[in-house]
Amino acid sequence: MSFDHLQSLIKTTKCPLAIQLSPAGEETAGSFLSFARNLVDELRGVVPALRLSLGDCARLGWQGIQALEELLSYAGEKGIFTLLDLSFCDVSAPISAFPADCFIVSGYLGSDSLTPLLEECRKAEKCLFVLAHTANSSAWELQDLVAGDRLVYQVVGDLARRLGKDDLGSLGYSRAGIVAEGVYPSDLRTLRKRWEQNFLLVSGAAGDVRFAFDRYGRGALVSTVEPVAAARAADGTPSTALERAKALRDELKQYITIL
Repeated sequence: MSFDHLQSLIKTTKCPLAIQLSPAGEETAGSFLSFARNLVDELRGVVPALRLSLGDCARLGWQGIQALEELLSYAGEKGIFTLLDLSFCDVSAPISAFPADCFIVSGYLGSDSLTPLLEECRKAEKCLFVLAHTANSSAWELQDLVAGDRLVYQVVGDLARRLGKDDLGSLGYSRAGIVAEGVYPSDLRTLRKRWEQNFLLVSGAAGDVRFAFDRYGRGALVSTVEPVAAARAADGTPSTALERAKALRDELKQYITIL
């Protein structure tokens, strides 16, 4: 299963980072692909995962979609685990048509949208991250509302847990991971126990996201755009992204030990 593969890459690199990459406003599809390929070459063997967005690339037209597919294939060939964010897209094509290892999808349409996706991933030996909580400033207006004895985002996360509970990999992780970005550190500690069989996708400072990991330093992936932002600030120099990624990795190592 893909989450077993992801955890294996995290263990090998001792780095639980997913680098978030999107086209900059002034980039063409060609310049974005060139920048991204150079970034992959620089980060391979150091960073285990790359996160891309279909919606962001679609803004560049069909050339952007083509660049996305080429980049997913290229990163996969270089041994990097690829996540494709579909959470804000209406995707009519089968998700297995995209050359990604894992897909980020919204859980807010309910089980009749998630069940077919999980079945498709099962056949293709891929996995999902189900979006439950996001890090944008207004997320609390909906996601943190009380729904009975739970918050709304916890209801969505519990749905993902339930749908994937009988489909576990060799390491005990469900095929349905959960996006829990922007969650308070104290709540992450509780969620790690609540969703112990689900991989978590989180974001934030090392001292905050450490609670998303279990006692063996497993079960979570930290999404960050910082290395890409640093590279672009340095006129697209990939080595700057590598330096920032290593710094973030070392910050996390102060709080977690990956076994």
